[in-house]
Amino acid sequence: MKVCLLAKIKTEILDPQGKALEASIHRLGVETIRNVRVGKVIEFEIEGMTKEQASTKINELCEQILINPLLEDVSYEFKD
Repeated sequence: MKVCLLAKIKTEILDPQGKALEASIHRLGVETIRNVRVGKVIEFEIEGMTKEQASTKINELCEQILINPLLEDVSYEFKD
């Protein structure tokens, strides 16, 4: 099954990439865009597991390698 994982900087932490992107958008004359946050998407396939088993494994991988849990929040969804 396919997994789409979204990691983004926690809201209480400054996002310098988001601020830089927001400033660039404003320089283009679009002033209605605010609070830009930049994240990352990780897509992969996981096989031979139920969704519950896959969720457990994904959570383990997030803590070990996929994200920095001190800086990032994560969400994911399964795509069949």
